[in-house]
Formats: sequence, C-alpha cells, structure tokens
Amino acid sequence: MKTLKPIFSILLSLIPFCAAVSCRAQVVSDVLENDLLENAVRLSPRALEYVPDGFESSVYVWRDSLAIVLNTADGKECMDILEVFRIQDWSILGTALPYGSGAGEFFYMQSALGGDSLILFDIVKKQFVVLEPDARRKDWLEDIRPTAAVSYVAQAFTGYDDRILMLNPRYFEDSSGHSNRQPRLAVTDTSWQWTVPETEYFSTNVTQGSLAADAERGRVFFFDGNSSMAELYDGDLSRPVRIMTGPDFSAPEYVFVPGNEGVVSVYRKADPAARYTCAASDGSQVLAAYRHVDSPDYDYIFRFDWDGNLLGTYRLDCRVRTLSLSADGKSVYVWADTGGDRAAARLYRYDLL
Repeated sequence: MKTLKPIFSILLSLIPFCAAVSCRAQVVSDVLENDLLENAVRLSPRALEYVPDGFESSVYVWRDSLAIVLNTADGKECMDILEVFRIQDWSILGTALPYGSGAGEFFYMQSALGGDSLILFDIVKKQFVVLEPDARRKDWLEDIRPTAAVSYVAQAFTGYDDRILMLNPRYFEDSSGHSNRQPRLAVTDTSWQWTVPETEYFSTNVTQGSLAADAERGRVFFFDGNSSMAELYDGDLSRPVRIMTGPDFSAPEYVFVPGNEGVVSVYRKADPAARYTCAASDGSQVLAAYRHVDSPDYDYIFRFDWDGNLLGTYRLDCRVRTLSLSADGKSVYVWADTGGDRAAARLYRYDLL
C-alpha cells in the first residue's frame, strides 16, 4: 500500500491536465441546412449615388461618412490606387497610392478594413500600408509610410493587436490525407515579419477565404473561399473550436502538379457549388457573403455572433464584392456586381435590423 499512495497522488494531479486537454480537443460541429436559403429574409436596397468608372476593385464605407475606393490602376487612365469620397455630397476628399515601381508608388493592393484602420498590402512589392481614415481631415492620405518588404504574400489578412493575422499561404489539407502539416492561421511578429515554412505542397493557389477577428475577445472567424465551410477560433489559433458546414457543403477536390525540387503545386479541380466570398464585422456581429452556383444573380449574407451562433440569413439581389457595416451595426453597405462590365457595379445600403 505504501507504493500505491505516491502513484495515486500522481494520478490525482493529472486529472486537471487531462480535463484541460479533453476540453481543448472538443470541437463543436454545426450543419447549416438548405432551408436557411429558402427562408432567408429578402432585403431591399437603397442605392448610393456613387458612379463607378470601371477601375474599382473594392469599395468600402467607413462610419457612414467616407467611401474608400481601391482601384486597379494602370498608370495611364487610372493613376491612383486609392480614392476617398465624402458620402454627404460625394465630393472627393483626396487620392493616394500612385501607381508605379518607384519609391512611394505601388502596383496592386489587397485590402482589409477593420475598426479604425485600413490595412493595404501590395502583392508585388510585398509591403503593407496602414491608414487611419478621418472624415474631418485629409492629411491621413498624405502620410504614407509603407512597411519594410516581407517574404510572404498575404491573400487574406487583418489586424490583430499590433500584428498581422493572415491565412497561412502554406496551409494545405484535403480529404485524401495530403497535408503540409501547417496551421490554417499565421500571425506575424510585431514588425509584421513571418518566416515562410518549407512544405511539400505549394498551396498558395488554393489558400482562399476571408477573415474576421476580435483580438480583445480572442475570436477569429475563417470563411472558406473553396467551400461553404466556416471555422471559429479562440485565442489559441492553432485549431478551431467550432466548425460550420453548409448549406450544400462538399469538400474541395484538387489537382497535383509535380515541380522542381520535389515541390508539388496544388490547384482546385473545379469551382465549388457554394462558397464564401467576403466578410465584415464589428463588436457584436460578423457578416459573411455566401454564394451558390445555382443562384447566378444573387447572394446571401449570414449573420453570426462572436460565439458562432447564426443570428440571421438574408438574400440580396446582387453579387457581393465587399461588405461594410454601418456605425450602429444595423445596416450593411455592399459593393455589388449588377451584371455586365465592371462599370455596372453599384454601391448599396441594406437595413438588417
């Protein structure tokens, strides 16, 4: 009996550890059924008076006061990547980010609007630019300070405290067991640097999706651009705590093309039946645009709380390109395709509540 007492004490000490591991191992799985689409609330838009010129790649509305326009500039017909307009009278507040290869010039910018910051990433120069919009003044458009060049390409990213949270460009895992053994999410250091890992599969081609993050809550949403799957992460970020699939979920299939030095490039075999296209969030909710191949003229918006509970489903009679929430969170601004060429895109406001 004397030998059993120390062993029994050790076993008792392991109980909290095992319980913690067990809790961390639990993942809540939800299936969103097709009747969500059938019963979606159909919203009516209010068109805003912005007239596109066909160069816009993204348009956001900041705090009901500014329209922030990201252009696909060419250095000829369109010289500036960024234009900002006052919504009150559609006068131009200013322009920034001239197109070109020189110092202080840029090529093509990915963008993320969150909180009080607009974060931009030049995928050619691999530099970030952070701007803090202000409707009362324009000097925030004049003080452009790009970061030092980074070694990676960020397809989707957002601010996370004083770092960048992004989709790991080397994450890959499929239903057949192919895997790079990398987490889906990556976080930079405070200088926004991150070391690209060496992996068997070159998966940048298929690393697609949207992110929404609340660092204070320790919550991150990932919405898949290759399927109708969403994941919710807690502050650990290493694995999801909740997974939502559907409506009409099917695991993506891939094509593998061997390359140099044993690296295999991965490509998506076919377009998915359903997928997420973009997201937006504020302190109380997360919106995600959902697209289905059988609905060529309209998209849906799924509205979640930060615990992953579905709060509402809405149908919009347009193709969503970007989402921006109003200051009170009761409305959403949508930069939308309405058919035809890029100049046919429009900016709408939809009331959710």
